[in-house]
Amino acid sequence: MHRLAASEVTKQVAAVGSEGSVAVWVAQTGRLLRRVTTHTGQVNSVDFSPDGEKLVTAGADGRVVLSTAERTRELLQLGVSAEVARYSPDGRHLVVGTLEGDVLIFETDTNKILEELNTRAGRIRNVAFSADSRLVAFGSADGTVRALDFRDGRLFAMVGHSGRVGDVDFAGSGDLLSASFDGSLRRWRLVGGIPLEIDALNARVADLTSARVDPSGTLRTIPNQSTQ
Repeated sequence: MHRLAASEVTKQVAAVGSEGSVAVWVAQTGRLLRRVTTHTGQVNSVDFSPDGEKLVTAGADGRVVLSTAERTRELLQLGVSAEVARYSPDGRHLVVGTLEGDVLIFETDTNKILEELNTRAGRIRNVAFSADSRLVAFGSADGTVRALDFRDGRLFAMVGHSGRVGDVDFAGSGDLLSASFDGSLRRWRLVGGIPLEIDALNARVADLTSARVDPSGTLRTIPNQSTQ
């Protein structure tokens, strides 16, 4: 889950607080800019728009909320928990994942739903975009990693994990990384339009909830600290 977000444009940091609130600070000084209550329960995810002007939050109350320095408004009310909401790097799309495995893709200019995917694979914990915004990937509770190609609408399914997928991220090379509660990290690549597993790493821990590639190209993994 993405409970911390940073904007390189506005040099601000946002973090999920208690009782449905989100706080925004100036990154360099730590000065609190605002604190806003966006949900009636737990906030599962927060993300900045690429221009840093908007925040999107997804909550256990099923709401997806957009907020700026001036106002807050509801984008969507679901019947189940909204687990994650992420902007594409080019700002054209917003993707929402739910507890029941639904993935909703919004066009940000109109806030209309362009596509709704029901994976029937359980909770969508995380989503990630390729650097060129062409691909969006998400992992689910059944261990499957999926990627949607915005260019032609193709949906790819990558099977290899034996436990639920905790996180996904794209490396600078364009390869897709997936971390699972089965303790493995896998790397995938689209070759001729076909997703191929390049390699797999046994992390030798009980489970992995996060995999991230930092700006230097170094892979960072985080083991799960809970029993959820």
